Amino acid sequence: MPTRRQERINARIVQLLANEFTLLSDPRLGFITVVRADVAPDMRDARVYVSIFGDESVQQRSMDTLEKLNGHMRKVLAHGLNMRITPRIHFILDRSAELMQHLSEVIREARTSDSDAAAAIQEAPQEQPKNNNTNTQKSSIRRFGDEPDESDSTDDRA
Repeated sequence: MPTRRQERINARIVQLLANEFTLLSDPRLGFITVVRADVAPDMRDARVYVSIFGDESVQQRSMDTLEKLNGHMRKVLAHGLNMRITPRIHFILDRSAELMQHLSEVIREARTSDSDAAAAIQEAPQEQPKNNNTNTQKSSIRRFGDEPDESDSTDDRA
């Protein structure tokens, strides 16, 4: 569990890098969102999770560009964090947005097929249950609290 200091530094790293990405005008970078940052307990390394909008080739090109811009990004952190040791940045592609989109599509398809099946069931003619005289037969099962019937009387007292 991160300490309060780590949480503050994580939030500051996200803020600084997100601001820097809006200022950069590198055509090799796609639309990048900084999802979160995790700084190590010794404050020497930081994993920065980024989400990149686009297909696989755009994501790979943007990740390669981020690795080339790593020194510049570390300099941005050095000026913004005011720490004695600036953490090394390790950019990691976060695919949780893609996973959520895929799960949403699966759920949408399941709901559509369920509603289609429910509509088909309601449109189908329903059969009337056959009368097997089960309602007129007396149940021989007594439940706790039922009053005994006259036929259940086994009173041997004379």
